[in-house]
Amino acid sequence: MLGHSQLTIREYATKCFLSFLSRSFRDETLTSFSDVIQKLKSKPKKSELLPPHKAEGLLGLLLQLIKRISTTYLLPEWDSYSDILYRFLNHPASTVRQMTSAIFQHLVIKDVQPQMNLFKKCLQGLVSGWTPNLKQIQN
Repeated sequence: MLGHSQLTIREYATKCFLSFLSRSFRDETLTSFSDVIQKLKSKPKKSELLPPHKAEGLLGLLLQLIKRISTTYLLPEWDSYSDILYRFLNHPASTVRQMTSAIFQHLVIKDVQPQMNLFKKCLQGLVSGWTPNLKQIQN
């Protein structure tokens, strides 16, 4: 249902799954997070990216799972997670790019630790390889 073409069906599937998780042990949330990451890693045979509806549904669920997971859990494997997310920032479907951006936005806001390690890693990854036009910035 997370890959259904209708947005409302994807949203209800996410809500139902989160309702189940709210009645489960914390380990189930972490397992679900790992499962969603694995599904996002998978590549269809003909393309390098998942179809828009499936990608958007999985990313929407991932966002909700991240809201329930500590940043200390995310940090040790951040490089592997970020590689997946950066791929979806290049997806041809704007809805997929928007959902991925919402994940980064939430991660940056969520990292309230004094060291702000996740915040730094998010921003470093997003600007790596980017060369700004200094003349344009100065004007």
